[in-house]
Amino acid sequence: MRTLHVAGWIAVVLLLWPWSAAEVDARPFSQRLTGPFASLAAGMEWIRFEQAWRDGRPERAAVHADRALELDPLSPQGWIRLGDHFVFERATPENEPDPEQRVRWMRTGLDVWKTGQERCSDPGELAMMRGRTLAIYVTELAKSPEFPWPGGVRAVREEARDVLLEAERMGMREAHIVLAALRRQVQDE
Repeated sequence: MRTLHVAGWIAVVLLLWPWSAAEVDARPFSQRLTGPFASLAAGMEWIRFEQAWRDGRPERAAVHADRALELDPLSPQGWIRLGDHFVFERATPENEPDPEQRVRWMRTGLDVWKTGQERCSDPGELAMMRGRTLAIYVTELAKSPEFPWPGGVRAVREEARDVLLEAERMGMREAHIVLAALRRQVQDE
């Protein structure tokens, strides 16, 4: 009888519980499954990613990066790390002698940051990475005839401006400083 009484009260509580869509855990399944250890597990995958890249195994590195982002997609740091890898490692003349392929690696990194911006918990940080990289780094590279960016310097600056305005709307205070520097570059030329 006691079991039936307890079961009845559990049923009442469940029926009266204020269930709502706002209370549904929006984290990916892998992160809900690993709970507080998701970030730690993702960190281990990033270490494996670095090791595979240093060992000259880019395909294996990609597997570790994908796994890290699956484990902890809300952290902007993973998205920043992967974008940095493409922009500042793969797209260097030392790692990629073909200028057109270097541009493709650079675009891949920028696209990674854009994807991360849509999925992570701090999209403004990723918008700033994209905007700052375009405004400062890619603009300088695009001035060289050996870096065939589609549309040249003008296209890079326009994209940088658009991304920085987006970052500014997201509350990133630094965006207006980089925008001002971008405007000065145009005036000085």
